[in-house]
Amino acid sequence: MRFAPLVPLLLGLVSATASAADYPPITHRDFALDLYSGAVFGSSRIIGMGGTGIAVAEGSAYTQLNPAAAAVRPATSNSAFDWDGHFDWMTPSLGSDFDNNGDPVANVGHATLLSFGMLFQLHDWGLAVFGQSLVDTLSFADAPSSEVSATVLSVVLARSFLQRQLTVGFGFQRAGFLLTNVASRMDLLSMDGNGLLAGALWHPADQSLRAGLSAVLPLGGSAPTVQGCDPMNCEGLILPNAMEVPWKLGLGFAYRFGPTPWNQQVDDRWRDERAVIVSADLLLSGATANGYGLEAFLQKGLQRSGQSLSVSPRVGAEYEWIPGWLRVRGGSYWEPGRFEAVGGRLHATLGVDFKIFAFDVVGTGYRLRLGLTVDTAKGYGNGGLSLGFW
Repeated sequence: MRFAPLVPLLLGLVSATASAADYPPITHRDFALDLYSGAVFGSSRIIGMGGTGIAVAEGSAYTQLNPAAAAVRPATSNSAFDWDGHFDWMTPSLGSDFDNNGDPVANVGHATLLSFGMLFQLHDWGLAVFGQSLVDTLSFADAPSSEVSATVLSVVLARSFLQRQLTVGFGFQRAGFLLTNVASRMDLLSMDGNGLLAGALWHPADQSLRAGLSAVLPLGGSAPTVQGCDPMNCEGLILPNAMEVPWKLGLGFAYRFGPTPWNQQVDDRWRDERAVIVSADLLLSGATANGYGLEAFLQKGLQRSGQSLSVSPRVGAEYEWIPGWLRVRGGSYWEPGRFEAVGGRLHATLGVDFKIFAFDVVGTGYRLRLGLTVDTAKGYGNGGLSLGFW
């Protein structure tokens, strides 16, 4: 089961004391947890550009948005073999209503999410491995403290066709989730599973336009594993009979304004030129039958979630201000209302990349970069650091 949407959703609950929400009490197991998150997660570049990147699709960080990115060669990649990597640290617990369920919480702690990955390219082929990992504690006024750990590991294989003008990719994910009572150390919910994703990118030669498509199949319906615990009274909780991730479909467009075409090979190690990339994505997420929110569940209540299709438009731009040294970016996206009687909210994002230093490995030059990003909306805040290559 694909738990990438689950990881950021859980982060909004970290170390929080909930307000007294008037949720109907849980009296049965005939419900599913809707594992949807409208907030954007990824590299500092993805967040800074308003969550867009389906059509940018270049580098290891972008494989999570579009699996085709694993085989997309940068303009400066002139050898048979190439590689890339990234590491991101985020703290998305800066607001009071992470999941936009209309029930603010008073944060008293700190959340940490790690995102990492590498890709390897040989001729027209690309192989990428990436993942996310979270471990933290959830505390609510009317429920015992729980420790959550969630890990997602993905492998993507991609290939370019038509003289590298069309690239397609397919991915496999392995994910695990564990919720544990802190006081008794008893496991409350435990799930793991597999998922599939796919993507494509059209990047015509000697042009500056790109268009991308990505898709994730709907996953869910399996019962959570409970060992040594009565599902009708597991440390005071009535457990759901399912946890579900909705299907996702994304469409993206991007254009680069610069002195040379974007999709053009450059006979140099670096492409140091002032240029602006603008991008726009549209993300659709399916409804969840009989779905309810995770935050209310941990407070022993039911809050309807995922009754209808969720639509999230996103826009962003990036400017290489000082070629080879500094990039700045900004964007915005609409987080749709997922919960009953709760509307959506508008996010504003900013980001910057600095070149730290350059070095050589076996005669090949590399530039190490440090990225900073911020994402803010009503009741929400996220900040992060990113380490990778220029």
